[in-house]
Amino acid sequence: MNNQVHLALGSNLGNKKNNIITTLKLIDTIGTGLISSKIYSTPPSGFSSQPNFLNSACKFQTEKSVYDLLNILKKFESHVGRKQNFKNGPRMIDIDILYYNNLYINTPILSVPHPKIHERDFVLHPLSEISPDFIDPIHKISVNSMLTNLKNSSDKKIQFQQELK
Repeated sequence: MNNQVHLALGSNLGNKKNNIITTLKLIDTIGTGLISSKIYSTPPSGFSSQPNFLNSACKFQTEKSVYDLLNILKKFESHVGRKQNFKNGPRMIDIDILYYNNLYINTPILSVPHPKIHERDFVLHPLSEISPDFIDPIHKISVNSMLTNLKNSSDKKIQFQQELK
């Protein structure tokens, strides 16, 4: 069975663009139909004394279970150079599972849909490029509607960086 997966990617250390492209190439090895958004330059969220991020989103189909996928993505993060540091700190790459089909999972190691997706324009902007009409299983509205409803989105400094090719 093919499972539809949506991921968010972020990098703010090293060659940020290359980190995202390398990660997308790794993701392409575990599924089919990979589609990725443009790359966005965004200010950090949470811990603000760190470099700006490059952010992107992608979707694909995989036969991997959600927990197998989580373990594989953690290995990809390590491969690209992520070291475990403090929450919201700088990183070579961060991969978040935003959606896995329409499942709702809330365990100590995994929360899907991502619990803060509706608050994060740096996730919703790229996600709206690739899945504008996807209905969030918790909020019961489309990705585009969540982006429209996001408070203070005009105050954020989201900028188009470049297309992934």
